[in-house]
Amino acid sequence: MHLDNRTWVNVITSNLKRNAAGWLVSLHDKGALDMQDLDAFMQALQDSSKDPTAAWHAETCMRTLWQGKWLVAEYIQDFRSLVAHLRDRPECMLFYHFQEGLN
Repeated sequence: MHLDNRTWVNVITSNLKRNAAGWLVSLHDKGALDMQDLDAFMQALQDSSKDPTAAWHAETCMRTLWQGKWLVAEYIQDFRSLVAHLRDRPECMLFYHFQEGLN
């Protein structure tokens, strides 16, 4: 059985409770969400559950991230995990912080 996008959105929204249901109602009232676009709905739902301090924390950690005795591969792995929370930052800024942390 194949469900279309609108049906998937309906199935998901019918199971939202408390704050999530309130979030949905506020989006619907503002007309801010196309309820037939499953991808847009899932992205909005995911964005609504992100920790609002995650980007701030990642940027703070990035400023103090230093390769030190680590292998470059380990430094790169840690740097990438921080960048995942900083997708809206300019690439030149990320590159600057990456270079600053290298030995």
